[in-house]
Amino acid sequence: MVKKGIALFCVLSLVFTHGIFLNVNAGRDKTAPVYKSASPRNNQENIERNTKISINFNENIYNGKNFTGIKIKNLFSQKCISISRSISKKQILIKHTYFLTYDTIYVLTIPANAVKDKAGNLLKKAKTISFRIKANPNEEPNDPKKAACQANLRTMDGTIQLAVSMGDTITSIADLVPMYLTRVPACPDGGTYTFVPAFVNQAAQVVCSIPSHNLY
Repeated sequence: MVKKGIALFCVLSLVFTHGIFLNVNAGRDKTAPVYKSASPRNNQENIERNTKISINFNENIYNGKNFTGIKIKNLFSQKCISISRSISKKQILIKHTYFLTYDTIYVLTIPANAVKDKAGNLLKKAKTISFRIKANPNEEPNDPKKAACQANLRTMDGTIQLAVSMGDTITSIADLVPMYLTRVPACPDGGTYTFVPAFVNQAAQVVCSIPSHNLY
């Protein structure tokens, strides 16, 4: 009886050694979740102020270690807005706590490692999505202060492009003075100008804190 037991042990050892029994880790999922689509779409315009925001993946997802790093920034003010984040199966659902600003570009950033799948595979690459809220239907047409502000922005935009073409690095409005501008112009309506570095397919630009004044 003892000899039979020893023989059986030897046979099982050989089976495991030669891989006849399946390795429990051999079929483990090693593929990270893949971004599929978003609502609003990237670069979509004329979005409602109370739009619902969702990001879709190819499989069920769960909170990753950078889940709270999901943010939405107002491109013109460069400030992040207050949001709540949740997950429903294959979707990230985002709610903003107040209506978004008319005629404003918002940038949604989903960092790497924001979500993971059931096997623990984390999202590998960050994703950036921008969208623009529709214009204010009650805005006064032909506002002279708006026209003057936009003329300032066009001047600074052209100056930035000239600087880039000449190989100069521009990281702020101050870099434009005194190389290209004698002074930084002011918004005649009391708005504040902010330099916004290039991102995705958007060139570096100066924006006004009054959303309707902006060129882009």
